[in-house]
Amino acid sequence: NWTQRRDTWWFWHLIRTAVSVAAFAALAAAVLSNLTA
Repeated sequence: NWTQRRDTWWFWHLIRTAVSVAAFAALAAAVLSNLTA
């Protein structure tokens, strides 16, 4: 079913985007903590 495939693609796309954003935020927080320390 095309609709189910599309929804699954969007689901994983959002998951990957959230993981990437979280990883970038963690990296930025580590850099800022090193700069302020």
